[in-house]
Amino acid sequence: MPADSYRRDGTPEDIIRGMVKAMRKAEKRLGKKSLMANMASDWDWGFLSGKLSVVRWVLGDDWDMLDT
Repeated sequence: MPADSYRRDGTPEDIIRGMVKAMRKAEKRLGKKSLMANMASDWDWGFLSGKLSVVRWVLGDDWDMLDT
């Protein structure tokens, strides 16, 4: 997702800069292709989304909050 879409959502600039810096660091360290290599199917993406939903729930969000 482009950084501009985060700006429209009201994300502070320092958070965006940190996100982009961390993203570039991970891409440089691991390679862009390897970051997505294991996400081959819709099931994989659903599994990841479920895990992220649990983390958000543990941190205090409502369980049915589906914006993860």
